[in-house]
Amino acid sequence: MKNPPEAVKIEFLEGLPENDVSRVLDLATRSAYSDGQVIIAEGEEGDTLFIVASGRVSVEKATINRKLETLTTLGPGECFGELTLVDRQPRSATIRAIGQAEVYRITLADLNALFAQNPEIQCRLL
Repeated sequence: MKNPPEAVKIEFLEGLPENDVSRVLDLATRSAYSDGQVIIAEGEEGDTLFIVASGRVSVEKATINRKLETLTTLGPGECFGELTLVDRQPRSATIRAIGQAEVYRITLADLNALFAQNPEIQCRLL
């Protein structure tokens, strides 16, 4: 994947040297979602980190009454799905596209392969 435009600052990768940022972003694939489409669902298993490339997404959590409550919205450069990579627990929230949204997807398997070859990147990110 080509690096995102300079205007998109990716919080997850802040502090990494530019060449390491490129290595991480080279693992990413880009996916598009339409308005209201669920990107990840609360309770499902996951193995992927997502970074918002364009548009906005809502972070929603089911209440006791099983209604979805919006906790926050995320925009370009912000990431989600990272918790499941660390704690290996089911997804803790539903993420839904607001309008048209595109996200970068990076799998745990790809990250682990990169970390095995470049442990210094893992140390800086985690």
